[in-house]
Amino acid sequence: MPKNRVRFTDMPLDLQEKAIRICDAADKLHNMDKEVASEIQKLIAADDRLGDETAGWHVIVGKSFAASITYNTKHLIFLDLMEGTPKSFMLFKTAKDSSFEDFQGHMRRSISADCAEPCQRTVVKMI
Repeated sequence: MPKNRVRFTDMPLDLQEKAIRICDAADKLHNMDKEVASEIQKLIAADDRLGDETAGWHVIVGKSFAASITYNTKHLIFLDLMEGTPKSFMLFKTAKDSSFEDFQGHMRRSISADCAEPCQRTVVKMI
């Protein structure tokens, strides 16, 4: 398992580990953050447990960003990879329709997150 720090998640542990490994693999393949994010989406789509044709995964990669999101519960991870060039990753899943409850019965939740520099300051709050 690559050295990492999970800032916030509500994913089951096995999915957290898959997501961390996917982020690490994509980060080693590409130099630009937008390419890393696209590669993560491809790897998620190809994974039996994470891939899902009825919901969309969103990926944010970088050294400094802020986000305010609504996501399906049990489908969010916000982490730092500590090896190489430290950077942060936020992966979350949302239903493609606008219903409050998705087909699996997962409720949606909203959070705000502020990622200053990786390994520095984090603010994650439920909205």
